[in-house]
Amino acid sequence: MRPRKPALLTFPALLSLLALFALLATAGCKSGPKRYAARVKITKLEIDQRDDKGLPVTVDLTVDFHECPGDQLKTFRGGRAFAQCIAKHKVGEELDAQLDWGPIPDGYDFTMAQVGECARLFDPDDESSHEIIQVCTDVEAHGVKIGFSCDRRPTKELLQKCPYFRTR
Repeated sequence: MRPRKPALLTFPALLSLLALFALLATAGCKSGPKRYAARVKITKLEIDQRDDKGLPVTVDLTVDFHECPGDQLKTFRGGRAFAQCIAKHKVGEELDAQLDWGPIPDGYDFTMAQVGECARLFDPDDESSHEIIQVCTDVEAHGVKIGFSCDRRPTKELLQKCPYFRTR
């Protein structure tokens, strides 16, 4: 009787190896940074600080992404150059904006890189910037509107039209 040659890989071992390779190949995969263009409407423009000459030093700006479904607002602070540039604009104006979207430690987020002609430098220590994401719908009972319900997570419809609101 001839001795059997040992198999290098058994079928179950091969499957396990392939599964491990697939897991390693996708582990830590995140979409890379992207720049998006959007149209925004200024809803609040507040000069926070002025220098001794009366020129803006910092500004808080709230913009509405009115072309996106629901109510999508972003409030953010800008430094001296951005503050002096954006101060020329008024509440209610619609402007083109540039957004930098990309991975952060627990998901994804975007920052406002430019509003109108005003470039904004990102400050990683700025904790005043935030967004409000909500899509509200009427609630009816017996054919009568009795209230409303708001979803504060990005909906599929919102992400299709405005992908920069993706957080996961």
